[in-house]
Amino acid sequence: MEPTRRVWLLVGPKAGDATQLRVLGAALAARGWHVEERRLVFHRHELATNLLLRVTRSGLRRDASDALLPPWPELVLTAGRRNEPVARWIRRASGGRTRLVHVGRPWAALRHFDLIVTTPQYFLDPAAHGNVLRLPLPLVPAPARRALPAGEAPFLALLVGGDSGTRVLTEAGALALADEALALARARGLALRVTTSPRTPPAAEAALAARLAGREGVVVHGWHGARGRENPYGAWLATADAFLVTDESMSMIAEAVATGRPVWLAPIPAPNRPWWATRRGWRWKPLTHRLAQRLAPRRLRRDTTRIVTALLEADRVRPVTDPTPAAGAGDPGNTGVEAAAEAVEALLRRP
Repeated sequence: MEPTRRVWLLVGPKAGDATQLRVLGAALAARGWHVEERRLVFHRHELATNLLLRVTRSGLRRDASDALLPPWPELVLTAGRRNEPVARWIRRASGGRTRLVHVGRPWAALRHFDLIVTTPQYFLDPAAHGNVLRLPLPLVPAPARRALPAGEAPFLALLVGGDSGTRVLTEAGALALADEALALARARGLALRVTTSPRTPPAAEAALAARLAGREGVVVHGWHGARGRENPYGAWLATADAFLVTDESMSMIAEAVATGRPVWLAPIPAPNRPWWATRRGWRWKPLTHRLAQRLAPRRLRRDTTRIVTALLEADRVRPVTDPTPAAGAGDPGNTGVEAAAEAVEALLRRP
């Protein structure tokens, strides 16, 4: 009998990266792998040491991180820039026996990883690189459908993101989003429930809530206005009949699509003024994002519209202006998780 293979998940500070690793790790555990997490905490200066040394643990706060000691695993799953030097250090410490799988887009050259599981938002071409697997969406858990409590009306869940890259959810944009959600809910004969997120600007959240206040069949959970109260996001993923998602949030789109229920997308437009004429354009995150998109090598760039375009072309989602459900809705298993797990197992079957 083949011994159980061991895999480490390198869990860093970003929740989205950790979620993807855990989803893939769970798929491998279901296939008989022994999966362990290694939590990594980093110094503030880690960017300098990681970029200079490239294969190192120097950026780690070893007093706060989990120990990295033999016996070394057959496989390491990693995601995010900070974890890359640590993953490569583990492989070197194992004498080259540990395989490395990176989820997302690595900063290091692609040749340093045995497999890269990516999505269309990154400019990594599987035809040009034999170690790249491109999935249609980020890896997310598929929530089980639950029945609504007795007496509650079927509803459309509006999942609101916010500022991302060059795009900004303004108060005017929030008002337009509220009107689009109401129109879609009426067209589908559904009630409307709305939840915002940490990225939703407080002013936009307030405008959205004011527009929907007092409407029959409408429930609004504002992230900023409801701190300390239970977030209904997970429960609504499990019970909603359909979803309307702002189109800048890849994780929320992926989670909605993974339910197998109809999904519509609402755009958050770019500002109608040049970036240099807006106060937000000079903030650190949008400014560095803009510089990276202009100056970084193509493989380090990111364009989330590529995922949205691919989903629309495959008719897995529909724009908010079209109330007809997408023909490709209804397949909760089509998330790419099993394809990723199979690619990892194929990797380990190779010498």
